[in-house]
Amino acid sequence: MSRYGIRCFSLFLALVIMNAVICFSPGCGRSATTAPDNTEQSASVPSSDIQRAPIEEATSSGDAEQSVATPSSDIQRAPIDEEDSQLEPGNTIKLISMGEERTLPRRLLGLQVVPFYERLTDSQVKRSIARDMAPAFIRFPGGTVGNYYNWRTGLLEVPAENDSSAYTLYFVEVADFIRGLHPQGISIEQYHEFSEAIGAEIVLVANLETSTIPEQVAWFEHMKQDGIIPRRIELGNEFWVAMLGDPNVLEQWPDVTTAMRVMKDYRDALLPYFAEDTLVAIQAAGSRFFENNLDGELIPMTHLKDWDASLSSKSWFDAVTLHFYLDVDRVAGPGERANLPQNIEEVFPAMMARCDSGLEETLNYIEKRLPGKEIWITEWSGKSGPGVLVSQKEGVIYGMNLHLTTRMVMAMLRNESVTLALYHMLNFSGGTMSLYAYDSESGGYVPIGPATILTWFNHAANGGVTYQRLKVEGAKRITSSTTALESYYDIEAALFKKGEKATIIIHNASAANKNLELSHLMEGRLPTKIEVVIANLDEDYSGSIPAVQTVTTGNNLELPPYSVTRLLWE
Repeated sequence: MSRYGIRCFSLFLALVIMNAVICFSPGCGRSATTAPDNTEQSASVPSSDIQRAPIEEATSSGDAEQSVATPSSDIQRAPIDEEDSQLEPGNTIKLISMGEERTLPRRLLGLQVVPFYERLTDSQVKRSIARDMAPAFIRFPGGTVGNYYNWRTGLLEVPAENDSSAYTLYFVEVADFIRGLHPQGISIEQYHEFSEAIGAEIVLVANLETSTIPEQVAWFEHMKQDGIIPRRIELGNEFWVAMLGDPNVLEQWPDVTTAMRVMKDYRDALLPYFAEDTLVAIQAAGSRFFENNLDGELIPMTHLKDWDASLSSKSWFDAVTLHFYLDVDRVAGPGERANLPQNIEEVFPAMMARCDSGLEETLNYIEKRLPGKEIWITEWSGKSGPGVLVSQKEGVIYGMNLHLTTRMVMAMLRNESVTLALYHMLNFSGGTMSLYAYDSESGGYVPIGPATILTWFNHAANGGVTYQRLKVEGAKRITSSTTALESYYDIEAALFKKGEKATIIIHNASAANKNLELSHLMEGRLPTKIEVVIANLDEDYSGSIPAVQTVTTGNNLELPPYSVTRLLWE
């Protein structure tokens, strides 16, 4: 690739890439209370929390046009109903079956739990919290860190050159930070013991970028001898990102053809050491989800679009990975992120539509490209990427983000090929991508952001249950505020059953109260427990969770505006 091509690709990456890996520090854009030295605590990473490059820098340059493709014609848009599904005037809704029940994988929803950015694996307090959240899977060594992990030292080795990208240079600092916090490194043995303690299985990211085939073979042989080798293997992480335009990394991963050849070479060498029933995953870019909104048109990025279009199904792999992160400027339009929360009511429909029909179309396209393959969503978040430097405002976890998180889970559940989804991430630093923060008053950790909602889904969907999407009569189809090509229902509901036990989760993403009659559900049996979370769009949940309200069970249930409701039959 020429230097000019590299420069264009770097600009394109500034437009498209999401906040996938690093928002680790306790503050991460807001002031936070740091745990005292004598408590179990999270440590902060170096520098100023470098994030994926902001969209406005690239859109101001004419060179960025080099990487913009015309609207894609091979993406099938999700069907949009011509009329709302209405029962009668007013806000009464009714839940009815929609399609066949299907049995979900026994393990499905999990968490990205990276052990390097804090003292985690040996913390009994954090183990207890993680166990209560009930993740089916966790991931080791993590995302980008997996491409630089040395299994012999338990540390990162990040090569850097004079022309390395800012992202690569930042990870040099991250590697130094980890070395200071964990001088002995973190081993797979330590993480395996942690996973056993919380009841989760490990998704292992093999290092194909900075570790040789013989070295990875030695690691897998070592794990097999110890009886701890995971059964789900990712062949590297985000090669399609090419470390944010780093010319040296781009040379290693110029295209999907090269990446597939290297992945197969490693897979073939590692195959003799796989455990029984091991599944192996390659990487898709998920280009549809990262399309930029330009005056109502959805414009894909050439490199990501070409990556996905070049994928083909082969017998030597079993699954494909996707990562989903949001960016307000990409979805709602340049400059909208800087105006939050004043513009949040205008931004919200665009973000919701991307999380619903946009995510659904992405999954459908990858499913069509790779028929019969499992889809592993090994990183995802309902949080927007805050750009290179995190300001206090941009570090906020708004109520909007909780609703985006809720709808993303519901959209993932609708696709039968999705067999694994890991939220990014369970971290205790109190940062914008965390789920817990240290509380100086109690001397412990308190949940923040979407922690409660994610726990509800983990308990509902894991463990060998049946799932059924429920049609909501009375729901309204809402078109994105920025494009007619994406939309969502203002009310969405899902039913999970196992034996006599059942859970229904209802998402009211509207500004109106909705009334639901319960007598027609579960053969007339009323729920044994009803809980409601109300998350106002512009409210800051960076240091707390929305209050969980227990509702008295009766024949009628009011669903408040901007709420998530859980009905339990136990």
